[in-house]
Amino acid sequence: MIYWLTSLCVVVAIASIGLKTLQLFLYKGTTEFQVRHHDLNIDGQRVLRIGHISDFHYDKVKGTLPDVVLHKALEELKTSQLDIICATGDYINDDPAPSKELAEKYLSSLKYASSHGVYASLGNHDYKDVNGRKVISKNLSDAGVNVLLNEGATAGRGVKVIGLEDQVSPGWKTARNALRNELQDYSGFEKILILTHNPDTAPRIVGWLQELEHEKGLSLPRTLLLSGHTHGGQICNSNGIPYLSYIHEFFSALNFTYTSLRWTPFRLAFTVKNWRFAEGLHQLAPNITLIVSRGLGSHSNARMNCPADIGIIEF
Repeated sequence: MIYWLTSLCVVVAIASIGLKTLQLFLYKGTTEFQVRHHDLNIDGQRVLRIGHISDFHYDKVKGTLPDVVLHKALEELKTSQLDIICATGDYINDDPAPSKELAEKYLSSLKYASSHGVYASLGNHDYKDVNGRKVISKNLSDAGVNVLLNEGATAGRGVKVIGLEDQVSPGWKTARNALRNELQDYSGFEKILILTHNPDTAPRIVGWLQELEHEKGLSLPRTLLLSGHTHGGQICNSNGIPYLSYIHEFFSALNFTYTSLRWTPFRLAFTVKNWRFAEGLHQLAPNITLIVSRGLGSHSNARMNCPADIGIIEF
């Protein structure tokens, strides 16, 4: 009996050490950081330098945004001689209260880091609390960030910035009309930026834009969609492909959905529909490009082969 108890204790101890080692390894991945440069410049056109930042998940209790990553990201943005900075949502996890500290202590400094200001949309986590949209928008605005919720703004000569509400929000129902209203006359614009948190919305937005082109008989200027949400998949293989994409493919083939898997960890594979948009640059149409950030924060303090990032874009 003593032998079996001793053996069991040894097995439990080894398993605990293994799990702790894995946990530390995955946490170390959350402290890795990259600056990703995207050169979309066309010879002869005026270059717009854009800083793209997303998915903070600022929460001092859960620690889902390492200080080292936040400080590196802000320092890069401040020293990159940018024309505009765009933030694409998920400033918090669930409770909107930490957004005040994030905005006042950190994001407020970014208004001096670009010549034409900071523009922001919200993400799905920002709507989780019933007051999230209102509280986070106010905190960002008080810090000098231009929050765009189904509305647009002119940022410098010939540049239109439009922020759309997230697809989980009630505001998504009017996003198409909002986009059309902001682009009633786009003949005077050289470039259009659209902030949309979830890249799953990209194909639909492309459809809306192409409707406009067909109706007006006029091609849109070069258009850039900026998104986040995916975190790049967080846990990826050595080629950077998210393991969640394989899980999504497997369960989709069996006709499972997010709803049918909502009580299991596999539901995470269905938080994104189009895993081909997990991260990076995607050419959606000859004049429409999508760039997806891996974000800064993470779920469950875990990343592997998927460092946090910001984008520096020449557009």
